[in-house]
Amino acid sequence: MKKYIIVGGDGKEYGPVSVQEVKQWVSSGRANGDTRIKEEGAEEWSRLRDMDFFGETAKPAGPPTIPNQTSTPSAHNPQVTPPPTADQLIGELQGRPHTFSIGDCLSVGWRLTMDNFGLFILTFICLMLISTVANFVPLGGLVVSGPLMGGVYFIYLRRLRGEPAEIGQLFIGFNESFLPLFLVYIFQALAIFIVLIPMIITIIVALVAGVLEAGTTGVPILSLAIGGLGSLLSMILMMALGTMLTFAIPLTMDRKMDAWEAFKATWSITKNCWGQCLGMSFTLMVINLAGFLALCLGMLVTAPLSIAMFAVAYEQLFGRGVRR
Repeated sequence: MKKYIIVGGDGKEYGPVSVQEVKQWVSSGRANGDTRIKEEGAEEWSRLRDMDFFGETAKPAGPPTIPNQTSTPSAHNPQVTPPPTADQLIGELQGRPHTFSIGDCLSVGWRLTMDNFGLFILTFICLMLISTVANFVPLGGLVVSGPLMGGVYFIYLRRLRGEPAEIGQLFIGFNESFLPLFLVYIFQALAIFIVLIPMIITIIVALVAGVLEAGTTGVPILSLAIGGLGSLLSMILMMALGTMLTFAIPLTMDRKMDAWEAFKATWSITKNCWGQCLGMSFTLMVINLAGFLALCLGMLVTAPLSIAMFAVAYEQLFGRGVRR
C-alpha cells in the first residue's frame, strides 16, 4: 500500500501515512486541498487536490477548520497549511516549466466556455452591470474591480476543475479576500501607469520636435517616426506587463495569499514567459475585436472566452495543469 508525506502548517513533514489517514485529516479540517503532499520516496511535491484519487475529499469548497492552537503537531495531528508566501509558492512550483500554451488556452478555454455558456454569460453581464453602476460613484470602480474579478476567476477555475459553481460566487471575493484583491488591483494599475509614462514623454517630445522640424523642413518626418516608434514600444510593453500581472488576481483568490506576496510570486513566474504573455495579449485583442465587429453581440462570447483562456493559463502556471 502506498504511503504519503504531507507538510503541516508549521512547515514540518508528517508521515508516512496511508490514503485513508490523509482523507481523515481533510475531513477533520487538519489538511485541505492546498496542503503539500508527495508519495513516500518521491522527490516532487504536489497539492493534495491535484491528486486524482483524493478528488472529492480534497475539494477546497470551504475554509478548513482551524485546529486547537495549543495542541502539539504530530504525525497524526498536522496543522492546517496557511496561505503560502511568494518564496514558498515558487519553491512549490520548482521543476515545472514556467510557461503556458496559447493553443491550449484557446482550445480548452473554448470548450470550457461552450460547456458553461449560460453561467459564463450571466457572470459577464452581472460583472459589466455592477462595474457600470460602481463607476457612477467616485472611486467606486476602483474599489469593486479587484474583488469582482476575484469572484469571476473563482467561478471559472471551479468549472475548469470540474467543481460546481454558481452566479452567487461572483461576490465571494468581497467576503473572503476583499483587501488583498483590492490591493492587487491597485498594484497592477500603478504598474501599468508607470509604463505609460515613457510613452507620454515620447509623445510630448515628438510634438515639440515636430513643431521645430516643421519650421525648417516643412514635414516633421523624423519627429513622427520617433513618436510612433516610442508609442509602439510602450504599448507592447504595457500589453505584456498587463497580461503578466493579471494572474495575481486569480492567484490571490485561489491561494488566499497576501496582496504583496501574490504580486511578487506572479512577477517571479511570469517574467519567464513574457513572450507568451505578449502573444496572449495580441490573441485576445484579435478575438475581442472580432466580437466587437460582430455588432458587439459577439462580445457575449469573446469576453467570457478571454477570461476562460486566462483561467487555463493560470492553471498551467500556478495550478494543477490542464488535461486536454
